[in-house]
Parts: sequence; structure tokens; C-alpha cells
Amino acid sequence: MKKTVLVPTDFSEPSLQLVEHVISHSENRPLDIVLTYCMSLPDSISDLLFFSKIETIRGLRSRDYVNAYRAMLRRHADKEVSIRTDLFTGWNQAAFNNFLAGN
Repeated sequence: MKKTVLVPTDFSEPSLQLVEHVISHSENRPLDIVLTYCMSLPDSISDLLFFSKIETIRGLRSRDYVNAYRAMLRRHADKEVSIRTDLFTGWNQAAFNNFLAGN
């Protein structure tokens, strides 16, 4: 059974060090790593209508971050690890509990 690990990220290269640490201490267990970025949703209705998680994440990642991320994936290609990115946009514990249940 895969173990799911939530890792906070600010889309900086140093934030990937925690992912490296999790993978290197996984004892070759299958991992599902969720890079989690927390943010508030826009207040404007028109901004909400055109809000896209994918576009938001693309806008937050720098080229250096993407290169470091890809290099990390190559280093750990022999391990059973899936890594994905998700946004948490809630305001309270109940919203966070729902986020955890969905991941």
C-alpha cells in the first residue's frame, strides 16, 4: 500500500530538499507525494470564473525549480514514487480535513 506524504512547497529549489529527504528515508516503500501550496482564492467573480489550478501552479514555478524537480525525478527513477502538486485554498480546519481526505 502506498504511503501518502503531504509536503509544503513554495516552489523554490530548497523546498525540494524535503522531498529528497522523504524519498531517501522511504525504505523503498511506494510513496505518493503531494506537493502542497496554500493560497487564497481571488475575491473577484470574474477572476474566480477564469481561475485555473494548473495555470496558477505553472505561474508559480520558476525555470530553476522545474529543472531541479526533473533532476530529482531522474535521480529517483528506480523508486516507486509518484509526485503531484495541489493547491489548498481553504480557510479552516474542516476545509483542510476535506483536503486531506481527498489526497
